[in-house]
Amino acid sequence: MKILVMSDSHGVLSYMETAVKKEKPDIAIHLGDCIGDAERLGYMFPNLRLFSIKGNNDWHGGTLDSVYETEFGKIYMCHGHMLGVKSGVSNLVYTAKSKDCSIALYGHTHRPHLEIIDGVTVVNPGASIMRGSYAICEDGKWSLHTVL
Repeated sequence: MKILVMSDSHGVLSYMETAVKKEKPDIAIHLGDCIGDAERLGYMFPNLRLFSIKGNNDWHGGTLDSVYETEFGKIYMCHGHMLGVKSGVSNLVYTAKSKDCSIALYGHTHRPHLEIIDGVTVVNPGASIMRGSYAICEDGKWSLHTVL
């Protein structure tokens, strides 16, 4: 299984479209700030399983967080603004652990981040609006990438 994770597209769809074409994921996740971009991406790739999370710049629709179960662990997904991720990820790790998740995905900071903290793999794909930044999980292994 291959998962593509993007965040903070802020109205720019081209980098996300390029990442989907390049990576050919089974699942795509958009972690907020213009979840309408995720909806548009879904129309472009109707066979792509797509999840989206509401960010601080999303005024309607979507959920604030979600848990998704995969064969390599449960994933906690959020934008991060409600957990104060600009000041650190300790609340994110705590929340993921409280939901029995071994992976925590977040956006909001626009900075790519990949680290294991207290047994939780913490991943921020960065902002797709900036250099087309995204994250990939393939066979349970996480990596950070850019389109440019």
